[in-house]
Amino acid sequence: MNNEFKVKEITDYAEWVNLWKHVAFANLMQSWEYGEAKRIQKWKPFRFVILDQHDKPQSMFQVLYKGLPLIGGVVRINRGPVYFQDFIDEPLADKIISKIFKTIKILAKQRRWWYVSFSPELADSINNKSALESIGIKQNTKQIPYGSIRLSLNSTVDDLFMGLKSKWRNLLRKAQKLELEVVEVFNKEDIDLIIDIYIKFQEENNFKGIQKKLLVSMFGNQSESTKYKVYKTLFENKLSGFVIMAYHGDTATYLIGWTSYEGRKQNANYILLWNAICQAKELSLKWFDIGGVNKNTPKGIRHFKEGIQGDEYMLSNNIKL
Repeated sequence: MNNEFKVKEITDYAEWVNLWKHVAFANLMQSWEYGEAKRIQKWKPFRFVILDQHDKPQSMFQVLYKGLPLIGGVVRINRGPVYFQDFIDEPLADKIISKIFKTIKILAKQRRWWYVSFSPELADSINNKSALESIGIKQNTKQIPYGSIRLSLNSTVDDLFMGLKSKWRNLLRKAQKLELEVVEVFNKEDIDLIIDIYIKFQEENNFKGIQKKLLVSMFGNQSESTKYKVYKTLFENKLSGFVIMAYHGDTATYLIGWTSYEGRKQNANYILLWNAICQAKELSLKWFDIGGVNKNTPKGIRHFKEGIQGDEYMLSNNIKL
């Protein structure tokens, strides 16, 4: 497609998963299973790998497409492309970023994607902005970029525990002293009930979260490489809290959390999150992502999420090709 990088479409699931294993800090939105789940919202996924002149993989990405074949269409690229850090002979330098995104621009033109909304998996930095601008791509500076906190799971459980903020750790200990039990939920009817509670919580608090149809579709599209787990706590045999977690690639992502009035008195949210971290560690994952923190995050939620003492990161603003 150009003198240096080229693109190959991937239609075989096994081929995608084999490459996915080598992605550094994999995000859920680029997983094959998430793309399949989005079909419920009439998006059609297409997958690609970008290769260098020696056919060595450099990055991979999934697009979500809506449109008419003869006219062209609308494309969304959510947090892509993702990168093969193990395969790149040098750090993710400006010139590599330029080559990757130039290749995607050429592909978009060839495929007649007349409108491409793009939230790149790229750190918000002056160098990355310059690399994009060098090939004629500008960012939407009016939007607040996506950010989150990721915790490395390379340490022992004891070290992770001691790495928590002291107040966060003390509240977790209080929940542990109550011998609050965390139970994994397997029954579909119970999971559906938990999803309904979350949707009602959205409506009552007027915030935009994951839609019910998409959540149900996500649970219906799982595999060994991407799966969802639900954990709950009880107070007098009644639900007092729950979390919904995604385990994908080398990363676990905290998707949804909820606690009742009784659950907050139990500090159920602390023991639920800690349990999810320990589960990710048991699964030999490398990262735990707290699922979103930026300037719009309410103070109380930010305080809770910052308590795990992970590394905060901020991605580039959305772009349009």
